[in-house]
Amino acid sequence: FGIQHLPEKQNLSQKKKIILSNRLHKPLYRIDKIISAFAHLINSQLIDSDFKLIVTASGEESPALQAQAKELGIYDKVEFTGMLGYEQLVEYYKVAKVFVSVPISDGTASSLLESMAYGCIPVLSNLPANLEWVLDKINGFIVPNVGDLGQQILSAIKLSSNYDGYQKLYNFNHQVISNKATFQNNIKAFIELYQ
Repeated sequence: FGIQHLPEKQNLSQKKKIILSNRLHKPLYRIDKIISAFAHLINSQLIDSDFKLIVTASGEESPALQAQAKELGIYDKVEFTGMLGYEQLVEYYKVAKVFVSVPISDGTASSLLESMAYGCIPVLSNLPANLEWVLDKINGFIVPNVGDLGQQILSAIKLSSNYDGYQKLYNFNHQVISNKATFQNNIKAFIELYQ
């Protein structure tokens, strides 16, 4: 039914050098691929060394993911927060520039809709549910092959440094969420259809 509350438009100048991943630590969600892509960008000096990857949630793969970050030499640049409450997660949406979610299969994720509403640039796997919300290079980035994930994250980061381009993307995404992904609007449409 969409997100509970449409946030006020965010001030993008308040965003920090943060990439956010908030899916469960299960094989389905391929968090290991996100860590690998981030490590490549940092270790190859393709992005500023002060970028951080915030990995929220937890799951069966949590210990292996933390070990992977250590092995790749980026443990100090990856923050594993564990499970967060909604209000805590919102604070990360507010400051993150990029939201990354590359599951093997998925429906429409509320986390995607929330991240778009708060001004994160989405980087997503090429799934029908994601393509209902994001058009590649229009209002986010689609990853057709997980091997290209690093390049797509880099493209999102470059866009975030272009203030006008970033603001245009955010204006579009906020409007999409306002029109099609709020609980209030969707319930209203449902009731009208029902009547």
